[in-house]
Amino acid sequence: STHPAILDTIKSTYVQEQADTKELRFAPSLQGETEIESWQLRLLGADKVLATREGAGAPPAEVVFALETLGLRNLVQLGQVSADLEVKDKEGNVFSTASAPVGINFIRREERIAQKIGSKVVEKYGLILFDFDRADLKDRNQIIVNRVLARVAELKGVAMDIAGHTDSIGKEKYNIELSGRRAKAVYDSTVQSGIAAEAQITHAGNGPNNPPYDNSLPEGRSLNRTVIINLQYTE
Repeated sequence: STHPAILDTIKSTYVQEQADTKELRFAPSLQGETEIESWQLRLLGADKVLATREGAGAPPAEVVFALETLGLRNLVQLGQVSADLEVKDKEGNVFSTASAPVGINFIRREERIAQKIGSKVVEKYGLILFDFDRADLKDRNQIIVNRVLARVAELKGVAMDIAGHTDSIGKEKYNIELSGRRAKAVYDSTVQSGIAAEAQITHAGNGPNNPPYDNSLPEGRSLNRTVIINLQYTE
């Protein structure tokens, strides 16, 4: 069935949004003969004030807003923000100016998401991240593999598909081979655990093809150096 209810997410955990930048910087530039008494810079999104910076005297050369303090989930909905600057001089005159909208790109990162498709359930696990041009399974990755294996031990008749990925840097043929080695590293660790039988597991490398994240962004390329595990079973 293609009814949307069949594809509704039934479980989603370890969800995190990442922006393509950690902070926004604004550089106020003022020209005038009168002395500035005070200033206020407001960060705006959808005509709402997200944050404010203010002070006495002339504004600093640069004003910084850290995105993580603004609530990334709220910014995801906005897509872009702008700023307006208001200054007051010693004579009581008030002047204001506004910046052009600034776009913010976001990557939604999920370690586990489960979907029910008919009588079958598919659980997808990601975040098994590798260093650039590497396929060795480090401790931080093994923790995630162990978490998946603990889930496998809870299920009956589960099939496991291990898919390796790379970023888009370099030659496609090499990246497909590299992603295959990444998938094989996870496969070997899974088989050695004894929890899942070899017949239940498939593994392959996709290289830069069908990337889970946007390869046009630096953060997307980093997250694409990964292995994604799909578990499929019948309820």
